[in-house]
Amino acid sequence: MLVKADEARIVNTSSVNGFWASIGMGQAHTAYSAAKFAVKGFSEALMNDLRLHAPHVKCSVVMPGHIGTSIVTNSRKVQTGESTDRLNADEVAAVRKRLSPPVCPMRRRCRTTTSRPPSPSEPAAFSRMRR
Repeated sequence: MLVKADEARIVNTSSVNGFWASIGMGQAHTAYSAAKFAVKGFSEALMNDLRLHAPHVKCSVVMPGHIGTSIVTNSRKVQTGESTDRLNADEVAAVRKRLSPPVCPMRRRCRTTTSRPPSPSEPAAFSRMRR
């Protein structure tokens, strides 16, 4: 149908996670990020195939960032059966624990790659390597 048309466009939707594989520390995101990379890669390969075999059919890939929807709230309502969109104290504590940086066995906070600014004596190249 698209090949027979005078002109056509295929639009695939990926995510900014098709550029980098992270939706947050402590969050499992392997499948999500792999799917977004796959959509981006498929779209890029399809663009090349279309240029060669159907130049009148174009392909785009849309990679939006965070979209402010109520999907998290609505998913939570469905999963818990609660009608409120507010977290109770236990849920707030669980979220805070999940989002907090890891604690070292020696009871000191572990350094993360962005936890400290470079020292004045640290060469700029080492600062970039630390990121």
